[in-house]
Formats: sequence, C-alpha cells, structure tokens
Amino acid sequence: MSSNSIVRKWLDISEKFGSITRELHPVEFFFFSFSENTSSDLSIDLHKLGYEVYGIRESENQRWSVTGVTPPMSVEGNHFTAWADIMDALADSHKSLFDGWGMLIRKPE
Repeated sequence: MSSNSIVRKWLDISEKFGSITRELHPVEFFFFSFSENTSSDLSIDLHKLGYEVYGIRESENQRWSVTGVTPPMSVEGNHFTAWADIMDALADSHKSLFDGWGMLIRKPE
C-alpha cells in the first residue's frame, strides 16, 4: 500500500473521530534493521534530519529496532505523505524497514 493511501486512510479516520490534525505534532517513528551497524548508520541519518532517536535495541528474530520522534510537524495530506515517502526511502537506503509512525492528536474541546 502506498504512503499516500495509508496517510489518506489515517486522516479520514482521524477526522471521523474529531481529532485536530491542522496543528503541528511530534511524530514517533519505528524502523527495523537486520544488523546493529545498519541501525547505527540509520540513527545517524535520522539525527542529521533533526530527529531524536530514543535508542537502538535488539529485538526478536535478530532484528534491531530504531525508534524516535520528530520535532512538531504538519500531519496534513501531501506534507505528511512526502514525509512518509522520505522515511521509506531512508529505510531502503539502509536496507531497513520503515515500520510506521504514531502520535497523539487531541480532540477539540
């Protein structure tokens, strides 16, 4: 499934439940790599983008997880789709997998 369709589906669900997506939000991200060295290199590139990396941990099946958070950013349509595409490309360049994102978005008061 393309980043555009995933983001569109997420935005539709968020709107359905009344979440505010027009504000800037920090976005947590999740990657998997197959070596510690690859994970470290990925982490360095994420830092260069201005992202905080929480850590690199060995997980099940000899995979390494890289998790962190972006500074607050727009999560609307094309901007967020472009960001997801960049994360996919970054993962590919490090022979890793971009496993997705997560964030807290608030409902109107």
